[in-house]
Amino acid sequence: MKYTYSPIHQNIKCNDCGWEPKSYKNAQATASIHARKYRHDVEGELGIAIGYYGKDEPDTQAGGK
Repeated sequence: MKYTYSPIHQNIKCNDCGWEPKSYKNAQATASIHARKYRHDVEGELGIAIGYYGKDEPDTQAGGK
């Protein structure tokens, strides 16, 4: 099945120093690196957009047409 997965926004902040990622595109990775490197607590949310496209898939529920 084809699908899309795209981060669309982030609201992430370090509880210890106030650091915030500059880009939503790699916010999860840079937050993890910041937490490990400085031993800080980083929390937040990451919004994603998803789409699943099943029209090109065989219909296995109806005998695999």
